[in-house]
Amino acid sequence: MNSGMVRKIDELGRVVIPKEMRRILNIKTGSSVEMIINEDKEVVLKKFSEMDNMRFYFEELASLIFESYNLASIVCDDDKIIACRGVNKKDYINKKISFNTQVKNGIFDNEIYVGQVEKFLYQYIICIKSNGFNAGYLILLSNKDIDKMTVKNIEILCTFVSVLMDN
Repeated sequence: MNSGMVRKIDELGRVVIPKEMRRILNIKTGSSVEMIINEDKEVVLKKFSEMDNMRFYFEELASLIFESYNLASIVCDDDKIIACRGVNKKDYINKKISFNTQVKNGIFDNEIYVGQVEKFLYQYIICIKSNGFNAGYLILLSNKDIDKMTVKNIEILCTFVSVLMDN
C-alpha cells in the first residue's frame, strides 16, 4: 500500500497525520505512534500498541482470571486480540477485532471478531485505560451469569493494570 501525502512541519516541529491515514491505521486521540529511522534514513511512523508491548503481562492476567475464577478471558488492544485463556488460542490470537472500540464496561453482545464461531451466553467487557484513554479491553466469557463481586474484583484488577501502564 502506497499512500504518500506531503505535509509541512510547523515551527514547533509538528506534522499532522492526515485523517485518511489515521483512519486506515485506527489511530485516534490518545493513540501512540512509534517513529523509526530505517537504514535508508527514512522516518517510518507506525501505530504503537502499549497492550501488545506488554503482551506477557496480559497473558498472565488472562491466566490469573481463568485459574482464579474459571472464566475464559480475552485481552485485546484497539486492533487485535493479544492474549486469551480458556478458549482455543488459534481461534482468537491476532484476530482483528470487529466491535466498536468506544464501548464502556458492561455486558457485551457483539462479535469479538468477524466470523467468531464460539458463542457465549455472557460476555462482559472491561476497558483498560492508559493516560485516560482506552488502550485495550478485557472480555470475560461464560455460559452462565458472572456474579457482581467477581466482576467488581476483576474491574479493580484492570484499574490497577491501567495505573501500571501509566507509569
